[in-house]
Formats: sequence, C-alpha cells, structure tokens
Amino acid sequence: MEKENYEHLRQLLEEIDGRLIEVTNDISELDDVADFQELLIEMENVQYSLTTWLENHQTFEQSVTNEVETVYGYVIGNHGECGDPFEFTGTMENIANFIMSQECNRIEIKDYFGDLYVSTFGTFVDKVCSEEYRLALLEELLPRQNGEIEIGEVPYLEEGTTLSEFNEIGMQMR
Repeated sequence: MEKENYEHLRQLLEEIDGRLIEVTNDISELDDVADFQELLIEMENVQYSLTTWLENHQTFEQSVTNEVETVYGYVIGNHGECGDPFEFTGTMENIANFIMSQECNRIEIKDYFGDLYVSTFGTFVDKVCSEEYRLALLEELLPRQNGEIEIGEVPYLEEGTTLSEFNEIGMQMR
C-alpha cells in the first residue's frame, strides 16, 4: 500500500477514534432523555461510517494483501445483451488485461454475488467500487493504454462451478 493510502487510512482512524472518545466522555454528562437520544444518534453515525468505509475498502485490501478472489468479466453488447461471463482470478494485472482485450466493448467486472468492482466504456473506467480500487487498477491499466506494457493473456479459470452454471442450478431450483 502506498504511503498516501496509509496516511489517509490513519487520518480516518484518528477521526473515528476522536469521535469515540467524545461519545465516551459525553456518557458521563447525560442529564435527560434528549441527551441520551443524541448520543444514540452519534453512535449510529460512527457505526455507519465504519461500516461504509470497511465495505468500500474490502476489495482494495484484498488486492493489496494478495487475497484475490475469482471475478467475472461480462462483455455488454450495443443493445445491453450479455453473454456468459469470463471467469478469472481478480488480480489488478488480470483485470487490466481483460479490459484492454475488450477495447471496443463495454464491460463489467463483478464478484460471485454480482457486486460491481468496475465497469468500462471501451478501455476507459466508468464506475468503480472505491477510489482506492480505482487508483490500484489505474497503476496497471494506464501503462497498457499508453503502450508501455504489452497486453497480456488473461488466464481464464475452467475448474469449479462457473457463474452461469451456478445461475442455471438456481433457476432449476425455483
């Protein structure tokens, strides 16, 4: 993880720590029900902030710690049609190569449960799950877009249940 990312993470954690200290100190000063309700709202806000941050950074943390998972690359046609997904290990290198291999198509990269990591128009990033994920992906994608790095082959997975097989099983169970 880059120094800037650590500094940003540290700043966020210090802010959360400060808010928790304030809440703890406020507990001793509660005089009435209105103060208690205000404290509950503040605690819910802290919990929401932590949950949101953790959800947004989960994918980035997995890529940094090399705990990569299988992802599914969908090629979207001009009329919104989509064929079977391409299943591969979700390293930033593989994702960048997949994006570049589909240069004239719109694509979406999702996890097993359909959560979006990134979508593109051609080779340009459109939507992404978090800012940190975008920065990590661009480190791999930009050199390929500029011709500094050759576009590599994406090693597609053939073992295990594919997403389309999983969906077919689900449809049969209905």
